[in-house]
Amino acid sequence: MPIFKNRFWFRSIVKIKKQSGDIVGPYFLDTLIKHDETEIIDMWVIEQAHRDLLYFNSKEFKPVISINVNPKVMTNSLLVEYICEVFKDFPSQLKIEIVESSYLTDKKTVLKNIKSLQNAKIHTVIDDFGTGYSSLAMLSELPIKYIKLDKSLLDYTGTVKGKEFYQHVVELVHKMDKSIVADGVETHEQLAFINGLKIEVVQGWVYQKALAKKDVINFEKRFEK
Repeated sequence: MPIFKNRFWFRSIVKIKKQSGDIVGPYFLDTLIKHDETEIIDMWVIEQAHRDLLYFNSKEFKPVISINVNPKVMTNSLLVEYICEVFKDFPSQLKIEIVESSYLTDKKTVLKNIKSLQNAKIHTVIDDFGTGYSSLAMLSELPIKYIKLDKSLLDYTGTVKGKEFYQHVVELVHKMDKSIVADGVETHEQLAFINGLKIEVVQGWVYQKALAKKDVINFEKRFEK
């Protein structure tokens, strides 16, 4: 659960409750990706985020919600137009997290769509930076505000070299005039380290593990006390 500038930024996570009562992750995603059918879950996530914002609005609560979508969403201009239209009544309350690989497939279209989202007051967040296709050169070209540093980078900060490396990455990203989301903050020691680097957004279990939607508002009230 990311928290920044005294405002909550909730990350929408897909979970499934089985008949046994067990709650599990979306184990079917790999199958959808394999058969190139991810638009099914992408559309559900987008529409669920809209339903959630309608629900919270009815409770006079206005959090920011971030969603993960498949990278190819950013190359689909019609879908991006749809997102802009659906969330026009919720300015600055939606963020879309993508991995850098989407940028590598069709730079011109991705850049145009990111700007369309920005015009609709929807920010794009680069997710899992520090793994896979990560490229500082690519970040300098993207008109985005937020970079989420992958949890694996923070896991290495238990060593001196790990802390130095994390600090250097933070300094480089800040010099690009971008804000950082520190992912995977689980201990108060990690939180103190992150705060010392003046990172803008903190996400992790140090605040709270995943919550059901119905419990979010009560958590916010408890947190502010």
